[in-house]
Amino acid sequence: MLGRRSHAWIVAWTLGALGAVGCAADPEETGPGLPDLGPSLDAGARTVPVTLQLVDQVSGRPSPGTLRLRITPLGGLDRRLIDVARDADGRWPAELQVDVPPGPTELMAFVDRDGDGLFDGCPFPPSAADPLIADTLDNHHGRWRGDITAGQTVAITLERRLCGPGDAATGLMGVVRPPEGAPQISAPVYARLAATAVEGEVAPAPLILPLFPDGLAGITPFAVGELVPGPYSLTVFADDDGDGLPTPCGAGL
Repeated sequence: MLGRRSHAWIVAWTLGALGAVGCAADPEETGPGLPDLGPSLDAGARTVPVTLQLVDQVSGRPSPGTLRLRITPLGGLDRRLIDVARDADGRWPAELQVDVPPGPTELMAFVDRDGDGLFDGCPFPPSAADPLIADTLDNHHGRWRGDITAGQTVAITLERRLCGPGDAATGLMGVVRPPEGAPQISAPVYARLAATAVEGEVAPAPLILPLFPDGLAGITPFAVGELVPGPYSLTVFADDDGDGLPTPCGAGL
């Protein structure tokens, strides 16, 4: 339950049931500023019509930035970027028609936050500070790889990366319950996860993860992935003072 200042609950969690141990570099997520191979496919390249479905798993207001579709024939050097327009409500279409080269192809949709036309993924190797800058990177994205045929329907699921140190499927789920009398929280809501030190070893630095940057209203479920398995102390807090830390209430507050 969230307090009026910053604290929610502190509990012990053991992670690992949701996924595998470890962290490996994604070939497309090795740090900001990845070079693009070219603005467009060969003008003479053959393409076929494809129906693209965009399934956005990120709730709340739309992420700022341009949604771009990157089309990359696998095994080739050509690449094309298509900008996806928003509707009157600032949302992206759930379905659109695109022309794609047939054969093995990667389709990647990402929110280009800085508008540079490049996919700026999570840093690798990861650090404890990465989750705090995750929303400044192109962490709202999804990818599909496979063989393209004419008339095919392809679905890309867009998710929000937290740039955590572990596997994307290793994490925990729960619900955040605001305090009675204050069902709506306008301040950003964070989770602080502190790993329990193993005897003889130094515990890693705690992770501060932005759960709901725009606040929340009512009982809200959450899921945190990209964690290293092990026992943790979890604190969920509303950051009223803007310092990104769970500040407890004191005599002067």
